[in-house]
Amino acid sequence: MYSLCVATTDDRETPIADDWPNLTWDRLVDVLRAEVSPEAGALFAEPIADPARGVTHWHVLSPNEPKPLHALAPQEREALLARFEKIAADIRAYAERLAAAGGETNLRLAHALHTAVVTSDQNAQLWSLGGAPVLTGWGRRRIATTAAAPAILTRDAEQAGASGGPSERSFIPGLARIPSPSGLARRLQAPDWSSWRTDWRDSAWLLWLPFWLLIGAILYHLLPACGMDLPLLRGLSRCDGAARVDDLDGRNEALRRAVFEEQKRLAALCAETRPRAQTDNVAPPNVEKTKARLEDNQLKAGRLDITLAWDGREDLDLHVRCGEGHLFFKQRNACGGVLDHDANVREPVLDRPVEHATWESDPPPGLYKVSVAMASRNGNPERPVPFTLLMRSGGKEQVYRGVMNGLEETPVTTFERH
Repeated sequence: MYSLCVATTDDRETPIADDWPNLTWDRLVDVLRAEVSPEAGALFAEPIADPARGVTHWHVLSPNEPKPLHALAPQEREALLARFEKIAADIRAYAERLAAAGGETNLRLAHALHTAVVTSDQNAQLWSLGGAPVLTGWGRRRIATTAAAPAILTRDAEQAGASGGPSERSFIPGLARIPSPSGLARRLQAPDWSSWRTDWRDSAWLLWLPFWLLIGAILYHLLPACGMDLPLLRGLSRCDGAARVDDLDGRNEALRRAVFEEQKRLAALCAETRPRAQTDNVAPPNVEKTKARLEDNQLKAGRLDITLAWDGREDLDLHVRCGEGHLFFKQRNACGGVLDHDANVREPVLDRPVEHATWESDPPPGLYKVSVAMASRNGNPERPVPFTLLMRSGGKEQVYRGVMNGLEETPVTTFERH
């Protein structure tokens, strides 16, 4: 079972919808599995954010490569759409039950479920995973899209009041029902402008309250400093003349000495704990260590194998270009091969990572260019990262070594297949 990147979306073109609640993928999947069906929980691909590139990768767990809707045969396409509509209808029915139950928490989740099953481009968002539908790009909205969010029917205030108070039963653990409409439910109702004007007049005095509190605080702090001589308020002053001034001067001097001593202590501590600078002569992993990492990750050899190994928690990426093809983390199947292992792109981040591309059959003829790029330092300080690139084909091995000093892509080797 592998975590496969099904698709990648640009966060600038399809950001998270403004009305999408703060609901994680794990929580959404758990709710759907428990309340609807396992198929409903498996419908949504997992979004993996990549802030460095400004994109989101959509992953699924599967031993087989998913197929997009437009690549299916007509009969398979109709079967997939029917299956998707059945699951989406079950999810919408569950959302309507939540909305009917009332309460702000239930209404927010119901609205999220309605939004999640709405697709703007089924050919780009709907995939087949062995006949089961998988949805990418859910919870997102294209900037140019102006379609309104699905309406959610709620009980009116009379029905909620007749229920006799909040129910003790939660539709899922931690989410309680609320009898009176509030939050999202109030926003969906038509506003009562006449009552709004009355409430504004009744509560206008509250706007002046912070101002008078601020004036009172200023007077309270000025009087002890003897900066104002107000006969009616002299009793409130805590000023005792020159003796108080001398006492304040002595305390200020003691504080300055304490701050100076603490600064010296911190400077000495930082000098002791400062990490030593990395040097360019750090050795990359040797061939034996590289092969051992392949075995540890149970990566099988093919007709052609390209392996990238380095030491450190940085995220290095392997790139293979062939004609118009480009095999890398965004396109894991290209040039006749597959990138079957991509390390340190997300947790767990390893100290001895390895990336691997393999060709089960003979690679297509043409010119191949291999390079290495640094996607992210994963919070590590800037330093050179030595790497080893091992190529195996037909029983022959070729070893290349290099050092990544920045984020620029570094060419490693070029070869031609006949």
